[in-house]
Amino acid sequence: MERVKTKLRNGQQGFTLVELAIVMIIIGLLITGVLKGQEMIANAQVTSTAAQMKAVDAATSTFRDTFNMLPGDIDNIAIRLPAVCTAALCAATDGNANGIVDPDPGAALAAADEMGVYFMHLAAVDLISGVNPSATVFTAAGKAVFETEIDLVTLRVGFNPSATLPTGTTAILGGATTTWRQGHYLTVGSNLADATTGAITPIQAQRLDNKLDDGNPLTGSMRAGGAATCVDTGIYNGNSVNPDCTLYLRIQG
Repeated sequence: MERVKTKLRNGQQGFTLVELAIVMIIIGLLITGVLKGQEMIANAQVTSTAAQMKAVDAATSTFRDTFNMLPGDIDNIAIRLPAVCTAALCAATDGNANGIVDPDPGAALAAADEMGVYFMHLAAVDLISGVNPSATVFTAAGKAVFETEIDLVTLRVGFNPSATLPTGTTAILGGATTTWRQGHYLTVGSNLADATTGAITPIQAQRLDNKLDDGNPLTGSMRAGGAATCVDTGIYNGNSVNPDCTLYLRIQG
């Protein structure tokens, strides 16, 4: 009987160190693959968003060449765009054709604002797609009309006079209006009423700035806004993983 018990105990062997090491390596590779996959998705989202912003700029140039006016600012919509621009898509309000898309970037959005229908006019003549024409886009808590590849982030456009900085940039730029050129700005943000809350992380902002400008949040054609924690000592704050940043890209001077 003792011999049988000994034989059973000898047969109940566990994993060897080599086997455990192989299992740990496999687990490590799986974790690395997941993290790498997440990083690739994040990079692809930033790259796609940069491409979307370039596409909006190019579409605006084409619209301007065709109608000699900017989308949103264009007047006599029912005559100029009779076949494709319905009231639901373009809204009933004509622009004033003064060459400026009102109001300022970072301001609250209302149904009568030119920037509220900017992307709708581009979509009406098939220059862009992915526009949301619902009435909720005009509320402070609603979506903007053009959604980017980065989740919950939208684009807006508005004209910034040199005397005023967009909401959310003062804490970062220190109110230095002389560094902010007049022109139309695409806003990468999510909150239509207040841009100080930010929409993307500083790392995402850094990547977008690198792709579209000089990588500096305080200089060039792209400027940073959002929470004060977006930028630290003049550079994007990579220590923050929160959506602290809003970006402003100058287009169509």
